[in-house]
Amino acid sequence: MQKPRVLVLAPFDSRWLEEIRRCVEDCWDVRVVSLGAPQPRPQGMALVELAIDFSRRLDRLIKDFNPDGVVVNFEFCWDLFLTPEFFIPFDPDRIVAAVWDDSVFHELNRAVLDKIRVRKVLVGDKIGEFRYAEEGFTSQYIPLEGSEDVYYSDPDIDPVYDISFFGACDKADRREYLQYIAKTIPINYNDSDRKVIGVSYRELGDMIRNSKIILNLSKSDPDSAGRVRYQMKGRIFETIFCGSLPITETCPNTAILFNGLVPSFEDPAQAVELIGYYLRNESERKSLILDLAHIAKQYRPHDIYRKLFL
Repeated sequence: MQKPRVLVLAPFDSRWLEEIRRCVEDCWDVRVVSLGAPQPRPQGMALVELAIDFSRRLDRLIKDFNPDGVVVNFEFCWDLFLTPEFFIPFDPDRIVAAVWDDSVFHELNRAVLDKIRVRKVLVGDKIGEFRYAEEGFTSQYIPLEGSEDVYYSDPDIDPVYDISFFGACDKADRREYLQYIAKTIPINYNDSDRKVIGVSYRELGDMIRNSKIILNLSKSDPDSAGRVRYQMKGRIFETIFCGSLPITETCPNTAILFNGLVPSFEDPAQAVELIGYYLRNESERKSLILDLAHIAKQYRPHDIYRKLFL
């Protein structure tokens, strides 16, 4: 069976493009393209000229590659995609939008989707999947991370760390959580704000496998309207795929996806209690990891991408 030809389009260079390529390379004839949009974008007529230039580039690219489908991400480049002069010269019924931060940026994402007339959405947020379906879209939840050659369990590894946290410490109240937990239980984290910047996915997978438990903090910074959200983080699936146990701050998405099985807490004291319990009870921890892995395997990105353009 011939592989579908799929163009993956993103506004910026990003390491997540590498992960998508790994997930689809055996099921798509794929071309991954970054527009290289400047940050910040110009304003006024300069933005209009940029939109026209990018649209012409896309026209040439699509004529040259002749794809069967297009997967497009536009987050953090909404202004360019919303410029009236910008267009994707391709049948919108064969375009699928991939949005990873929809819980925070749904209104902006919806504006772009309406403007480019795309009605099929891959969303990295389970509640977002329901929300788009209610709004008349064809929607599918998908985790961004999950290629099998990066995210796998290795039972021969004896983890060095009891618990680790990987991520930016400067978001919301993360630093307060980490400092509170560290008073009772040693936690592997870096108090410089961006521990995982510059770390490859493969290196991160190794780091996760080297810890018994991964702490996940889901609270977002307040948006311009003062709203705080408890976001679905890719670290949950990364941790389970790598054979470690996630323990997470309250997150409705995680509870829905895993039937409430991922241990969750609402304050630092509860976090310490849960971490201590699962460190003391190794057999229960390992049994729970297996249960979570059984659920997680149905969300391997490869299996979802494979069915998109059949």
